[in-house]
Amino acid sequence: AIIPKIVEGKMEKFYGDTCLLEQVYIKDPDGKLKVRDVLKQAGGGASINRFVRYQLGEGIEKKQGNFAEEVAAQLK
Repeated sequence: AIIPKIVEGKMEKFYGDTCLLEQVYIKDPDGKLKVRDVLKQAGGGASINRFVRYQLGEGIEKKQGNFAEEVAAQLK
């Protein structure tokens, strides 16, 4: 009896994380409105022309330097 509810919750979370139309609309203060519902209210659908995927930490290059030189520069 409880297993179907667990499966349903896990599937809902999966679709909310991976499907654009099933994601929560971020401007909804209650956090219950989905992107699909906002598009219906706007009176039309949407199409994706292009997209960019960012990975965590992408574009942040760590500066390679000598720690001893950094300390010496700060002491001057």
